[in-house]
Amino acid sequence: MFKDLYTYLKNSGFSVYSLGQQDKTCTEPFVLFYNAGVGETTSRNLKREFIELWLFYPYGQYSEVDQYIKSVQTAISSFGKLRTNYENTNSIEIDDDMKAYYTKLSYYRLVQRRV
Repeated sequence: MFKDLYTYLKNSGFSVYSLGQQDKTCTEPFVLFYNAGVGETTSRNLKREFIELWLFYPYGQYSEVDQYIKSVQTAISSFGKLRTNYENTNSIEIDDDMKAYYTKLSYYRLVQRRV
């Protein structure tokens, strides 16, 4: 899932990084991938694999942040393999170290358990 989504977003024109690849000051919007682990379901045969997308947007452009979030959400929706994790919604925060606004989008996919 991770590799496919990473490639899909990159091919859709987004700047995309894995955790640890981007640690500089934010000068352009980008998406940071975070593998958020595995969760249980009510089914014994399925599990949920979580992924978080941390969206960063440079200071001074707050009025554009919401549109950027929506464009990433639209791309994820077009990707079609993920479901929104409504249990983990976040507001727009400030990251002083990165000089950026950021938020987290949380998604999951259902995966057959291996027995």
